[in-house]
Amino acid sequence: METWPCGPHLLELEPPDIFHCHVRGPVEEEHAKETMRVYNEEIRAKRGIRIFFISHLEESGDSSFTSAARRYIEKTKVDWKAVIVVGGSPLMQLASTIVALAAAMLSDNPMPTVMVKSMDEARKYIAEARAKEAAKAPSSANASR
Repeated sequence: METWPCGPHLLELEPPDIFHCHVRGPVEEEHAKETMRVYNEEIRAKRGIRIFFISHLEESGDSSFTSAARRYIEKTKVDWKAVIVVGGSPLMQLASTIVALAAAMLSDNPMPTVMVKSMDEARKYIAEARAKEAAKAPSSANASR
């Protein structure tokens, strides 16, 4: 896995298309900007892939978003397959969901936001999403002929 530091947080790319963000404290605007820079420059531009974005909320830390970080994320257009929030308290999950839904509204493609308790649940969701995507691929290729 490739990793990038992002303030107190850690970003990781798990091939082929899972981008992890381990949230280890409050999310500041510069952290949100660095996350998007890594995605746009290191993942999207160099590899040309859409990703499943997994936000790991650590129970022990304050995973809140500053108002500047929320405003930045709400104005930033993303093209991810899904946002998956793993763990965290109900309040942390709610805050993350609100921010993710705001970002999804700007996306050109539907981008579900999913809350799960564990990575096992996240991986199950990703496997199901990949299977649906694979099932659609042949029919859309045949329809264009």
